[in-house]
Amino acid sequence: MHYFGGKQRIADEICSVIRLLRGDRPYLEPFLGGANIITRLSGGRRVASDVVPDLIELYRELQNGWVPPRDFSKAEYDIIRASTGSSALRGFAAFGCSFAGKYFGGYAGQDKRTTVSYASNAANGLEKKRPGLMNVELSCVSYDTHQPTGYLIYCDPPYANTTAYAGAPPFDSARFWAMCRWWAANDNIVLVSEYEAPSDIPVCWEKQVQTEIRGKLGRIDRTEKLFLLMPKGAL
Repeated sequence: MHYFGGKQRIADEICSVIRLLRGDRPYLEPFLGGANIITRLSGGRRVASDVVPDLIELYRELQNGWVPPRDFSKAEYDIIRASTGSSALRGFAAFGCSFAGKYFGGYAGQDKRTTVSYASNAANGLEKKRPGLMNVELSCVSYDTHQPTGYLIYCDPPYANTTAYAGAPPFDSARFWAMCRWWAANDNIVLVSEYEAPSDIPVCWEKQVQTEIRGKLGRIDRTEKLFLLMPKGAL
C-alpha cells in the first residue's frame, strides 16, 4: 500500500542499518506509517504505534485475517470519507485509494502507468505485508507515551518544515528531538529518518532519493538521512 512519506524505496537499506545496531534488543517503531520497515524485520519483541486510528485499525484487522477489497468506487470512497469512527476499511480507503497515499487526499481510481486500480495495488501490498505484521504489538498512541529501556527505536516522524500530515495533530519537532535525547539517556539506541537534525546529532547513513513532491521540472530530489543517538557508554 502506498503511503505518503513512506520508506518503501529505501526500506532495505534502512533495515540493514537497524540490523547492524540492534543485536538482541527489542524493537520499537512509534511512527508506523506505511509499515515498510517493521515488516522487513524479524526476531525478538516488536512494538509499533501511530496516532492515526484508521491506520492502526487497518493493521490490526490484517493481523486478524481481514481481506482488503480489490475494487473500491469513488461513491464508496466519498461515503466512507464522510463517515465517523475508525475501521480497517476506512484506513484502506484513506491511504490505499488516495493519490500518493495521502490521507483522504482525493480518490485515485486507475493507475495510468499500470492500468491496475489503486485499490488492487493497495490490497496486493497489504497482503505482502501481512506476514511481517504478525506478532507485532500495535497501539494507537503518541510517540511520547513510550518509555522503554534497552530498545532500538526507529522513528520516521513528520519532517520539519514540510507539509503537515493529514489525519494527525500538528507536530512539534523540537519536542520530538528532546524525547529522542531522553530515550538515548535511558539505554535506547535511537535512529531517526529526517532531512535535518540538531547539529550535535550525527548522520550514520544518507542517500539522495526522489520525493512525492513535484516541482515545475518533475519530482524533487532530497537527501534522506538516518541520524543516530546512542546510549552513554555504548559502542
